Amino acid sequence: MPDWVEEGPFLLLYGFFLFGAFARSQTIYWLGRAVAAGTLRTRWADRVDTPRTRRASAAIDRWGLPVIPLSFLTWGFQSAVQVAAGLIRMRWLRYTLATVPGALAWAL
Repeated sequence: MPDWVEEGPFLLLYGFFLFGAFARSQTIYWLGRAVAAGTLRTRWADRVDTPRTRRASAAIDRWGLPVIPLSFLTWGFQSAVQVAAGLIRMRWLRYTLATVPGALAWAL
């Protein structure tokens, strides 16, 4: 690990990673919203409508909001959950509030 990470101020590094977690989750969510707005009716639908995305959508439908923060603790499934939240057109404020605990844990 680089010295500047080990010796750097914790709050500054934590803020950097927290910003990254929020920026990534919001970007992927809005990508899902854009896809839901029209891409599913094009030739790109088979690349978006994958088994992983369907599983993530089903998990959100079945388990509700706890799936979103818990997804931050996974690798791979996290992106699928974020895209699925956009695809099912989850309200932005509800999605953003659900990402807060996950982003806080991921940044730590």
